[in-house]
Amino acid sequence: FEPKRFLGKRVLFVGFIALVIVALLADSKLLLNAGVNGQPFANLIVPLFLILIIAGLEPNQRLTALLVVPVTALGELILSILLRLYIYKFEAVPFYVPFGHAVLFSTALLVSNSALVLRNEDALRRILLAMYAALFGIALLANDSLSIVFALPFALVLYRSRGKLFYLIMGVLVLYIEWTGVILGCWRWSATPLGVLHALNPPLGVFVIYVVGDTLILRLSQFTGFLLKHFGTRSKISFAPALLLWLGLNS
Repeated sequence: FEPKRFLGKRVLFVGFIALVIVALLADSKLLLNAGVNGQPFANLIVPLFLILIIAGLEPNQRLTALLVVPVTALGELILSILLRLYIYKFEAVPFYVPFGHAVLFSTALLVSNSALVLRNEDALRRILLAMYAALFGIALLANDSLSIVFALPFALVLYRSRGKLFYLIMGVLVLYIEWTGVILGCWRWSATPLGVLHALNPPLGVFVIYVVGDTLILRLSQFTGFLLKHFGTRSKISFAPALLLWLGLNS
């Protein structure tokens, strides 16, 4: 039995669209103001959907998707709790959020590798690049300086990846989640991040945080796979020599 064949990429994508609405509506201020705290429900359904969508990935992609959970949990603590770039409804990172990041990452993988997207890759790339250029232009006019700062790392990632469609699609999915979460009151972005910048709620360039994070996760996954392949789980090789060897092979 192969879950990917049974479910299909389209079904998983539709499931992702629905999951975002259901989970964030459950965690919304709208529901809380009505006397219902639906966050425990979101904490349940998001990890369950992650199990489902990981089953739909290729075997070599599953480790990367799982790595997203601990890495983004750390990122959430830094960006939300320490730097206060954004604040969640209860001023704490909800349990479901790191799992949601993994769902997002997995969905972007599925969509970017789907037959429909691959058949129209060049046209989609041009459309999405034009859209992002327009967003950064609007950010400049709206004094969204946080997004303007993000423009450089986004350009560098696209340059290094040769405009990889995965990152462009990731940005669209991020904007969908961010706007939904902000509208429903699940979180809000600081108007003056770090005390020196300005930002819309959400910032128009918010997707860059996810894109940069994904590049780091992909590299971490490659390094982890390298260790498992060449040294095995029982190897006593130290971290530093293995890292230097891996960097030399991938330079």
